[in-house]
Amino acid sequence: MCLLNLMSFWNQYGFDPIYARGSSANHSYREKLHINIQKALKSMESVLKKNQPGLDNLSKMLEIDPVLYPVPLFKAPVVPSFNRITDVNTQKLSYTKPVVEIDVNMHARPFIYRVDGVNFIGDFAIEDIYGPRMVPKEKDQITDCYGFYLKTQPNIQIKLSEPKYVSIRLFTKMESNEFYLNAGMFGEFEKHDFESGSLASTLMYAGDRELPCREKTNKYSGFCISKKSETPISLFQVTANPSSSGILNFDKLLFLELVISDN
Repeated sequence: MCLLNLMSFWNQYGFDPIYARGSSANHSYREKLHINIQKALKSMESVLKKNQPGLDNLSKMLEIDPVLYPVPLFKAPVVPSFNRITDVNTQKLSYTKPVVEIDVNMHARPFIYRVDGVNFIGDFAIEDIYGPRMVPKEKDQITDCYGFYLKTQPNIQIKLSEPKYVSIRLFTKMESNEFYLNAGMFGEFEKHDFESGSLASTLMYAGDRELPCREKTNKYSGFCISKKSETPISLFQVTANPSSSGILNFDKLLFLELVISDN
């Protein structure tokens, strides 16, 4: 009777009774948890469309996915480069690639290190055409990241304390499920290797102005995943060059993740 009650308990949450019995199943518990988390995120993306009050901790759902995050996740501080081109002069900033430094010995390996897309910097020539920098106004609730628009060809420098094997994961939100994205030494992408959810903001910030944005049409989001580097590396650049840099292109890089390992 106790076993029947236990099976009934899990069954009400949509789990097959076979999990309570501990017998083999078509999917492991981790796989089934992953499937249900992703179903929930995709449902939210299709129904809610944009950020909603009361969902401030929604990003934890993505981060506990045991298939996407089987090793520890760490996050770089959010340090936007600057908000407008004129800040280069007024704040005496140099228009150079931001550098993210990672002490690989601070964490057991392998581990995942996430960098918010807003930490990237765009190509100066492209941003100068647009005038004030166009950056997302709010964090995306599912990823907890501001992100950065791909039309500015964002790039960033990564510096590890010692050489390690590295692969990257770019979480992007695109207007089409077929696209072209050049990630430099990490290869080219033409589709998401794994789709997931995103509730990107519908406003962007341009200098001192809020502008309506077509992000609501960006309905395809997920991970582009590279192969592991052939040799250990310590200093490298990550770029994200789209096929179009048109002013009406609002494809977005929400975050970069580095998967760092010893072999």
